[in-house]
Amino acid sequence: MEASSAEEGLKALNQAAVDILVTDVGLPGVSGLQLAKDARSLRPDLCIVVATGDSGIQSEAELLDAVLVVKPYAPETLRRSLENALQAKARP
Repeated sequence: MEASSAEEGLKALNQAAVDILVTDVGLPGVSGLQLAKDARSLRPDLCIVVATGDSGIQSEAELLDAVLVVKPYAPETLRRSLENALQAKARP
């Protein structure tokens, strides 16, 4: 599923089974970090990957139990980030 805003993303989370959320921090309107916070409240078990050009938000990503991927990133980096998020969810 794809959403062009945080509001659409939350709507999608309410309407469908979603295993992982990948969000950019710089979304129109509500930030991707706020989307991640809202998504975490809505779905505590959701895997979250946050993409940004600002590596300074590492601590915020950690508070959300999210994997941070810093732009620019290669497809392999994104793939590893998705795997890391899913593996973290699988841990007891």
